[in-house]
Amino acid sequence: MVAAQAPGDLKVKLTVDAAALAAAAPAAAQEPAAAAGESNVSIVPHPVNRAQWYIVGLSLIVLSLGLYYLNSLGPAPSAIDEPRRQPARRPE
Repeated sequence: MVAAQAPGDLKVKLTVDAAALAAAAPAAAQEPAAAAGESNVSIVPHPVNRAQWYIVGLSLIVLSLGLYYLNSLGPAPSAIDEPRRQPARRPE
């Protein structure tokens, strides 16, 4: 049986060795290429990032065509615009 504790009840103890930090600081200042056996990390953008301006441009074109179409429809007829009908008279 496993007892789970609430997140507020969990405690973490963290200790930092100042001597280890002082020794690691000058090593971090070295050139990455100077250290033997280390690999260089390069960020490769997602293929969508290369095409993002095409996507934005095409989206704006589609949006503008849609707005042009909606504007060309004109106003919708309403009950106020209709002429008033006279009630039909009975023949006498």
